[in-house]
Amino acid sequence: MTNDLRKHWTSAQHVGGREEPLPSHSGTAPAKPLQLALSPLGSAENPFVGSFTDALRGGGAEVRSHKWRLRTLIGVDVVMMHWPNEFMGRSSRRDVLPKLLTMRAARALGTRFVWVAHNLRPHDGASDFPAITRAFVRGLDGIIYLSEASRQLAHDLYDIPPRTRELVTVHGRYHDLTAPTDYPIPAPGAPVRLLNFGLIRPYKNIDRLIDVVADARSAIDLTIIGKAVDPGFARSLAARAATLPNVHLDLRPETIPQAELERAIDAAHAVVLPYREILNSGSAIQALGRHRPVLVPARGSMPELQAQIGQEWVSLYDGELTAATMDRLATELRANRRSPRPDLERFDWGPIGAELGNFLSELRPAGHREPRQVAAHRRQKVESIG
Repeated sequence: MTNDLRKHWTSAQHVGGREEPLPSHSGTAPAKPLQLALSPLGSAENPFVGSFTDALRGGGAEVRSHKWRLRTLIGVDVVMMHWPNEFMGRSSRRDVLPKLLTMRAARALGTRFVWVAHNLRPHDGASDFPAITRAFVRGLDGIIYLSEASRQLAHDLYDIPPRTRELVTVHGRYHDLTAPTDYPIPAPGAPVRLLNFGLIRPYKNIDRLIDVVADARSAIDLTIIGKAVDPGFARSLAARAATLPNVHLDLRPETIPQAELERAIDAAHAVVLPYREILNSGSAIQALGRHRPVLVPARGSMPELQAQIGQEWVSLYDGELTAATMDRLATELRANRRSPRPDLERFDWGPIGAELGNFLSELRPAGHREPRQVAAHRRQKVESIG
C-alpha cells in the first residue's frame, strides 16, 4: 500500500443515489486492528470455517460473529460470508430484502462486504428471485475464491462489476487430531479398501458409487460414513447396499467425530468422491492431508487440484463413474507409484492467512485508527437511517 493511501484515506458512501466521501484524515495515530464480522465463525460440520477464522485472528484481526443489524456493524471494516445462501438459493423476499437494505446502508457507512465462494450456488437449487442474487453480487466489495476455476465459473454465471476486488487462494488443509500415517500398499490377495465420507446428500452420487463397486471385477471393500442429512436418500442407499457384503454403510443423524473420521480415512487405501456437481472439495483436501489418494470427477476445480498436488495423488475421470474406472483405480493403488505422502505445503494456513490479510487490508487499510470525526460521521448516518 502506498504512503499516500496511508496518509489520506477516503471512503465513498452511496447516499440517496449519489457519492458522498467520508471525511479524510492524516496523522500517525496508533494502528487499529482490522475489525471483521464473519458468518459463520465456526461449524461443527466443517472444520475449515474455524481454521479460516483462526488464520484471520492469527494475522492480528479482531473477529466477531456477523449479525444482520446495522448498529452492530458500526466500526466493522469488513463483513465476510461463507455461504450466503439466503441471497443465492431458495428464500423469501420478506427475509432477504431487509438484509440487502442493511448491506447497502452499511456500505454507505464504510463497511465492506466479501463473499468466500465455496460454491457458486447452493446444492439444493438456484434462487427463486434472480434479481436478489444480482443485487447481492453487485453489492459485494470483494470475492475470495478457493481456485482459479471458481473465479472463471463465477464470471460465467454472474455479472461481477469491474470494481469488485478478487482473491484466488486455496482450500486450507485440516488440522488433525492424530498424526496421519503413510500410504499403505494393499496386501496381495486382499481387497482394496475404499472410503466415501462427508454429508450424505444426493448430489454426491453415492448411489452410483455403490452400483459400480458391485459391478467391478476387482476385489473392493467400500465403506460409506457420514451424517445423513436426507433420511429418504439414506434409506435408498441402505436398500441398495443390503445384498452387497463388500459395501458397509455407517450413516448417522449426527456429525461423525473427527477422531473417528480420521481413523476411517487411515484405514482406507483411497477415498472416492464421485460428485455429480463439484466446485471445491474439502473432503478431498482432508483425505490428502492424511496421505490418502482421491478419485474425483474432472469437474470444477478438481483438474486444478490435480495440477497442484500430482496425478499420483489426485485421479480424475471423465463423464459418468463406471466399474472400469474402479478397476483402474484398484490396479493403480496396488502398483503404488507414489511417494509416502503428498506435498501440501501450499495448503498450510500460514501463507493463506497472509494472503487473506493483504487482500482485506486493500479493501480497508488495517493500519489506520478511525479518527473521531469519521466515527461521529458514521453514528450520525446510522441515526439518520433510523
